[in-house]
Amino acid sequence: MVRRDLLDRSEVPGQLKKCGVGAIRCFDGTAGSSARELPAIRMPDHAVLDTVFTPEAKQDAGATVFSNDDGAPNEHAGFQFQHIGDDRYRLAVGLRGQWAFSKELLLPHNLPVALSVEFKENAITILYDGVKCVEMQLAGRMTDSAAPITIGSWIDRQR
Repeated sequence: MVRRDLLDRSEVPGQLKKCGVGAIRCFDGTAGSSARELPAIRMPDHAVLDTVFTPEAKQDAGATVFSNDDGAPNEHAGFQFQHIGDDRYRLAVGLRGQWAFSKELLLPHNLPVALSVEFKENAITILYDGVKCVEMQLAGRMTDSAAPITIGSWIDRQR
């Protein structure tokens, strides 16, 4: 769920209301229905992306869990939440011509994970199960992508 408003900091992301009234885009799926595309959005200067998912045991390194990168060569726009091998993941943020990467997150497979990614101008904060674990300061604001948000593990737009 991408929300216009900010998280009430007393809320735990895994306990957020599903598809809340303030959502810009929302998808609530179950296993087997998770490969979806949501319409493209222009990210507001301040937005929160809440996700709850269970990492799969076997994913290809480089698979994306969710993304709005359009895949254009050297464009580097939008964001990707990437699986980078074993139980390791990271957020990639497009800065027109290059990616900025978060530090790695260790997300054990088969255990539900609640992530909350706050985009605020050139700062990005990631909460993992309600605990702040990543703070990124970018050289500039994330470059917007005209692509839809893709949900599901994809490599080069292939399931």
